Amino acid sequence: MFFFDLELNRWKTDAIVGISRPFSSTGDGNKNLRTVELKNGKTVTIHEANLRDIEQAISHMIPARPGILAITHEDEEGIETKPVIAWGITLDGSILPITRDGINDGMTGTLPIIDPDADKNASGFYQSVDAYHAAQANAESQIP
Repeated sequence: MFFFDLELNRWKTDAIVGISRPFSSTGDGNKNLRTVELKNGKTVTIHEANLRDIEQAISHMIPARPGILAITHEDEEGIETKPVIAWGITLDGSILPITRDGINDGMTGTLPIIDPDADKNASGFYQSVDAYHAAQANAESQIP
């Protein structure tokens, strides 16, 4: 995976040693820049908006067990699921499902996961579509 600095130079994410706290280049208090330290000793500057791209760059992939599904769409007509083919571990430690349409199915946010072997208390994981619907109904009933 790669990231771009403010001068549009391309760098490998695995060359990152550290990332600074936000700072302002204009002194106006708008802390929107970060310094990235690289293994070769260089430092480059990125815009804070690019930080999430770096944090969510996949550093490792693990094959998913067959039978795990991601809920990729839900509306009044029902839900759409897609098989999770792998799990991606990001630089920030998050674990994201990978479907045939990409990391997190090409979406932002957290996808609900259907896994028949899931722990009933695991956040975002459900043993069946019916368990997912029951959890959604329970959550809606808790809203005052």
